[in-house]
Amino acid sequence: MNIKLTVVYLTLLSGCAVHLRAPEPDLREVAPLRPSAQPSNIAAIARIPYGTVAALIEAQLPPKIGGTEKLGMVDATWQVWRDGPIGAHADTRGRLCFDLPFAGKGQMQAFGQRLDRELKAQIQVCAQPVLDGQAVLRLKDADARVLIDRTTLGGPLQVLLDAVASRLQQIGAEDLTKRIQELSLPTPDALGPVQAAIQKPIDLGQNGCLKLRPQAAALAQPGIDPTALRIGAAVTALPTFERPCTPQAAAGASRTTIAVVAHLEQPKTALWLPMATGIEVIEEQVQSAVTALGRMETPQGWLQVGKVHVSTSRGNLLVRAAIDGQVRDSFLFIPIQRQVRGEVLLWGVPKIDANGVHLDDLQLDLQSDDALVDWVASLKRSDLVKTVASKLSIKKDKIESDAKRALATLGQGVQVGGARLPVHIDTELLELQQVSAVGQRLEVLVHFVGQIVIGDTNQR
Repeated sequence: MNIKLTVVYLTLLSGCAVHLRAPEPDLREVAPLRPSAQPSNIAAIARIPYGTVAALIEAQLPPKIGGTEKLGMVDATWQVWRDGPIGAHADTRGRLCFDLPFAGKGQMQAFGQRLDRELKAQIQVCAQPVLDGQAVLRLKDADARVLIDRTTLGGPLQVLLDAVASRLQQIGAEDLTKRIQELSLPTPDALGPVQAAIQKPIDLGQNGCLKLRPQAAALAQPGIDPTALRIGAAVTALPTFERPCTPQAAAGASRTTIAVVAHLEQPKTALWLPMATGIEVIEEQVQSAVTALGRMETPQGWLQVGKVHVSTSRGNLLVRAAIDGQVRDSFLFIPIQRQVRGEVLLWGVPKIDANGVHLDDLQLDLQSDDALVDWVASLKRSDLVKTVASKLSIKKDKIESDAKRALATLGQGVQVGGARLPVHIDTELLELQQVSAVGQRLEVLVHFVGQIVIGDTNQR
């Protein structure tokens, strides 16, 4: 009877496979990369073309100025009007000056005789451009003077010129000076392209983008270039590298606090760039490598890996691999072989070392019974674990290369409207700082230290 029972048990054991099932991992849903928790500083140069300021001044000018004068026995009339574009330049005191050309005509009548002449005049307005406490551009300490071309008129008409100059100074220049000092140009409007560039997601290829996420900006007082006012800015931001790149927020959704400072300091730019490698890329590498291993022999049997699935869970990178195999065992001291089908689970926490990213202390689980303890122990020393561990690593050179490529793309400039705004980048440090398995990707935080300047730095 005992012999018959033994035969029955052996038949059952040899005919049934041991089905192993790894526990379901605690997966997270795919989500955009998290914003950087560390603020950074971006330098920016805003340029306000003189034409923008000139247009404000031009709007304050009357279309015509004229008058009638009684000069002794002579009746004189005159009219002047705008004649040509407004010129701009800096004076020796560092002020911004505008030259407003006028053309006109003068007429004198006496004793039935009439004398007509053309007039050429110019009003020159100079003022100090300043930003007030609300970051509004104003023109302070303005003054104006009238210049009349006296070369075409002589003799008695000099009296007419003196009268015209006096009236222009009174009616035109003094009134214009008052109006100019009441003008204002809100800086957010004037910053225009730079503001748009800082707010705009910057395409870095491969469905990724850099969002600077500006929080605050410190502005210096305007400097004068030959063609534009130049305003330096230090922008505090929470930059994020996103893959996939989410749509840009609606206009006005993000407000940047702006302050005007007497002395602008430009700290070094420190960016934390999350360079992400998608799980699907790692999964392809692992699948190809374990398939190439074929049938692996162990002291307790053999193993072959089928379909591989890589995922993230609780900060771990996990590999679930379907397996077929055979394990040698014994029953009542009689050697038997058992088929093993199911899943093997390998996982580890990604770490950074001098060579890049690797999985620290790769674990293996079969959820086995005591009869398979020796086989599990041999698997931990097998080519399977070594191969998976090697393919779950990323070389430092590759990560740095990805970060440099992203920065190089940024250095090509930012397209705003129909123009490209230049971006200047100086790199002092590029360092792998931390790594995490999150949101179905392996995310390496690369620390950039250097200087990033958005805007035209040339003085011209």
